[in-house]
Amino acid sequence: MLIRQYRSAGLDNRWFNRLVTVFLLAELCIGVILFPAFNPMKTPRLLAAEAQAYLPGSQRLLLYQINGEIFAFYSNRPGQRIDDMDSLASEMKRQGKGIVVFSQKNRKAIEGRFPEAGSIQEFRMGKKDLGFLKYDLSRQKHVRYDGGG
Repeated sequence: MLIRQYRSAGLDNRWFNRLVTVFLLAELCIGVILFPAFNPMKTPRLLAAEAQAYLPGSQRLLLYQINGEIFAFYSNRPGQRIDDMDSLASEMKRQGKGIVVFSQKNRKAIEGRFPEAGSIQEFRMGKKDLGFLKYDLSRQKHVRYDGGG
């Protein structure tokens, strides 16, 4: 449509080159100034820092009932999605020490099942309220495999 308008109006090449330059400068400003300003709101910086400090490089970040590719990416750790509590408890026991990331809707289930496993921290990513459990099962006598009793 822009090319058609350009040809029908009989505008010269300088006009078109200026228009393209303005569009390129606008894209550059958005990419260099605007998008980086949104990074703190849209990235899991708290989780990334904790995971990098707490987990060895090859240990998996456990993602409970969430698609968390971005968490694994920013933490520079592999991620493993787990959808049921028994599998989560089993993997936590296997790892011994690690981090489980979850949405706020699952917080009570995590707290109820693993009350003494470690500390829960909340964080926000965009409009999502999330949390993670930094656990160390060497401090806990047992991990419950039943429904939470």
